[in-house]
Amino acid sequence: MQSAAGQAIVQGRGGLGAGLAVLLCAFAWPVFSAEFAGGGFALFGSAGQLSTVEQQRLSRGGTVVRTVDRDDAELGVFAATRFAGTASGLVRWTRAITELKRAPGVRAVGRFSGVPTLRDLDGLVVDDDDLQALRRCVPGDCALKLDAAAMTAARAAITDAGDGWRGAATRAFKDILLARVRQHQEGGLAGLPPVADKAVPIHAAETFRGLMAGVEPIAVVPGLSGVFGLQAPVSGRRDIESFYYWSKERFDAGKDVVSVTYVVMTTTGASSGISAVVLSQQIFASHYVNGAIGMTAVLQDSATGQRFLAYLNRSSVDLFTGPFRLFRRAAEQRIERQVPVL
Repeated sequence: MQSAAGQAIVQGRGGLGAGLAVLLCAFAWPVFSAEFAGGGFALFGSAGQLSTVEQQRLSRGGTVVRTVDRDDAELGVFAATRFAGTASGLVRWTRAITELKRAPGVRAVGRFSGVPTLRDLDGLVVDDDDLQALRRCVPGDCALKLDAAAMTAARAAITDAGDGWRGAATRAFKDILLARVRQHQEGGLAGLPPVADKAVPIHAAETFRGLMAGVEPIAVVPGLSGVFGLQAPVSGRRDIESFYYWSKERFDAGKDVVSVTYVVMTTTGASSGISAVVLSQQIFASHYVNGAIGMTAVLQDSATGQRFLAYLNRSSVDLFTGPFRLFRRAAEQRIERQVPVL
């Protein structure tokens, strides 16, 4: 029978979905073998360093969930639980992202085609507040997290549309999302223009470097080289599957956030202690978040046969300082209850 903790970890915003809950189990087992203790969880860097007590909790069917923030500009969560599913099951569920992300607070979600088009965004309804913000955006002063060129082009299209400005603004907003995907395909994070909503531009590559500090998935899984980093992702590899998706989600106390995420999936030999890895990079968010990474893995201790599902999310945020500290803690508590998040 599955524990309540096991059920909770697969529910919520961006998570692995309630359907995956049936794959988790909770049997009593001893602590990890010495080889596995220093192996599989190394994928998660210092966040994956488990104490003996945490190893025992996982082996007995419990769940480990803790925040791993490093400063006021970061929101981080690590989670792990026993797993009765398979590596292929994780990949299959991730592939079905529109089902996976069904949860309270998720307004809409859609997957981009292999060759992204505007039709992929037909299910996105842009809030009127965001349309109004787009109408007023100028570099250095914008309520949306956009690059300067996108702001300028959007305002020109909106102005030219006259009374039909709302339709033009909706089209311009979707054009921005589509352009972001294409820019990432062609140049990776390093090729994305900086966000210019405030006086100091924010570069996606710099944000990514900060979030990945101390976490080296490519060092642990060399097959990820060329598909998860700063440069344009390599396409056409049989051992790697990747896609982009968009979502519109409600924060507990704030605006709806439209985001675009790049996902990479691979299965590897269980001899390394890692059976499957799913990595994600956020390449656009309309509000609050400057960048985010997610790592989900199926790990197996070959000595004991135990299998685990582990997850790490780190987000760079510009909201949780000063008077927003209480909001920060509310967000942390929500994620602690509702992880993992892709």
